Amino acid sequence: LPTAEASEMTAQEKFDELMEAGIFEASDYRPDENMERAEVARIMALLFKLGVNPEAASIYQDLEGAEWAAGFIGAVTNAGILEGYGNGIYDPNGNITIEQLAKIFVLALDLEIPEESTVEGASDWAAGYIAAALNAGLIAPKNDYTVPATRNEFIEASYNVYEIEKNKAIGIRSAEPVGTSRVHIGFTDTVDPSAAAIAIVRIGEGDERIPVSIDALEWSGDGREVTATLTDAAEPGTYEVTLSGIDSLDADNAARRYQVEPEQLKQIRLGGADPLSYADNVEVPYFLINQYGEPMKHPSTKMAVTTNKKVRAELLPDRKVIRLHLKSSELTPGNSTLKIQLFDFVSKLSVSATYQIGAEPYIRSIEPQGFVDEA
Repeated sequence: LPTAEASEMTAQEKFDELMEAGIFEASDYRPDENMERAEVARIMALLFKLGVNPEAASIYQDLEGAEWAAGFIGAVTNAGILEGYGNGIYDPNGNITIEQLAKIFVLALDLEIPEESTVEGASDWAAGYIAAALNAGLIAPKNDYTVPATRNEFIEASYNVYEIEKNKAIGIRSAEPVGTSRVHIGFTDTVDPSAAAIAIVRIGEGDERIPVSIDALEWSGDGREVTATLTDAAEPGTYEVTLSGIDSLDADNAARRYQVEPEQLKQIRLGGADPLSYADNVEVPYFLINQYGEPMKHPSTKMAVTTNKKVRAELLPDRKVIRLHLKSSELTPGNSTLKIQLFDFVSKLSVSATYQIGAEPYIRSIEPQGFVDEA
């Protein structure tokens, strides 16, 4: 709810503070005029630190003359708080009604919407949003919420939201492994990377807390997410990440636990040249991909390789290659094919590929690489 201090401020004073925060511009202060949808997108994107996303605005076909706002329109559309009317229409010069304004702020703040609400002067679809906005003190009671919102009303609502956002405690929203040595961490609001401290521990027996070394932190542009790269691959078990060092820290959500599952083989791929050289000791590499889409740190050793022809095939797990002896087989160069199948007994996954058998390799050229100094 708005503070007592805010209730004593004039609209001009609130506007000045919002302008100092970089949310409004001096030319925005025209209290009795209506707010246009392009301007609302700009201010909402700045108020909620959404950045710009011009790519997301490409779905709209009516932004000619409002190109300056495309990045902001895309940002609020991507955030799901202000969208178009369908069929490529955003209507950047259209007015925002009070009930539309209420919906935008309620969605942006993720406020609880009262069920089966009825508000006199509001459309049926908007009653719940109006009720939530009134309960939060974002807007003042009106006789008619279907009329366009004035800039003064938008300033008042924006300042109330600004106070909520400014005083909101920040905590950890999510934590999940995205690799054997990488953890993605999400926050409830923007975090200052220069002030924040991120720590991770593994929870051992008896709730022992074992520190985990972090090599690097990769922050998102808006400061709402960070990916931690660990020094070593994480062992299976329970981990806890903590956030500290920032103002307005939400003590109840300053730590979050996550689970690391054992590495699992999810995909096998065969590589190598095609055609294969008609020779012995020809190597075909294979690739083992885990649940994170990265090469296995601890590959399975319970694998078997088979071929559809009488070819001696050796599996070299340490190097992740299949060694083939083609010249000493029944194959003939230039007009033979060979099907290779690789099977993993643990995951029951398999892969197969058919290769052409090429010509026998020969020396094509000899080039000097330098001279020997016999002295």
